[in-house]
Amino acid sequence: MKIDEKNITRGGEFVIKETKSENVFTPEDFSEEQLMMKQAVKDFIEKEVIPHRERFENKDYQLTENVMKKAGDLGFLGVAVPEEYGGMGMGFVSTMLVCETISGACGSLSTAFGAHTGIGTMPIVLYGNEEQNKKFVPKLASGEVFGSYCLTEPTAGSDANSGKTKAVLPTFNELTAILKPLPLLDNMFSTGTLVSLKNTCLVEDECIPSFFSSSPNVICLL
Repeated sequence: MKIDEKNITRGGEFVIKETKSENVFTPEDFSEEQLMMKQAVKDFIEKEVIPHRERFENKDYQLTENVMKKAGDLGFLGVAVPEEYGGMGMGFVSTMLVCETISGACGSLSTAFGAHTGIGTMPIVLYGNEEQNKKFVPKLASGEVFGSYCLTEPTAGSDANSGKTKAVLPTFNELTAILKPLPLLDNMFSTGTLVSLKNTCLVEDECIPSFFSSSPNVICLL
């Protein structure tokens, strides 16, 4: 679905460039498709999220997984993903409306949703090659797999720019010793800084060496 959008001013651009009045975007400018998307997400939140807020906040991860899968079934995880990769191919405004509605309902769910879409999915869409997009993005957009971000380091906290972890290419014996205790999950792979191997889970064996390689096919965003 293609949505025509105005050439609107982005962020603080109004400070450095002249903005024509007809390019000032207001809620009254939402298209019918955008309003329908917003209402669909609102209905989903009222049914699946609001009645269970306490369970989300008490770290009911199974509930989070189930709701994320339902969001994927409805297309909410792929609003900004191009149609050729299984998404809805909608623009920034529609994406903003979806994120706003979900984020305003539950902080715990919005973190999972934001990490999956903004950290796990879109970097591949924007910077991955064609092979990576075809292989991973459809599964991310549908909720078949979830994206995650291994971030925290003892001296960096959640400050990604202060991370010290780096990718190195180990010998075969070193790689075998490292990966032997590594658990594999069927519905998760990680794009982010490797912190502790004993706490890291990946989905496919072929993805694992990307943490230790500088090849063009690296999926992990260090």
